[in-house]
Amino acid sequence: MRQTILIGSKSVEMVANAATPFRFRNVFKKDLLKIFSSTSEDNVSAQLEAGQMLAFIMNKQAEGVDMNKLTEEQFYTWLEDFSSSDMYDSLEAVVSLWQATGETSSTPKK
Repeated sequence: MRQTILIGSKSVEMVANAATPFRFRNVFKKDLLKIFSSTSEDNVSAQLEAGQMLAFIMNKQAEGVDMNKLTEEQFYTWLEDFSSSDMYDSLEAVVSLWQATGETSSTPKK
């Protein structure tokens, strides 16, 4: 799925697909599914951080960059273009786009 998400005043193109969690793990060495499946209140900051990382991965997928060459340092540089509140305000749209890739578009047979 491709969508443009507004982060602050900047329109950011994003792509989410089945490869997104694998690319996330490849760059950040963290399990995206595990982070978002935990409902612990202690996990809120980890989910916010993961949401920012997810936005980065989905933006780089949209740009068509070589995903094998991405680094955490490039994430930090990318993040510097946004304020903390802008990122926080856009996280719901980012996570919703990613979650929409898991929804089925087929209808069940009777």
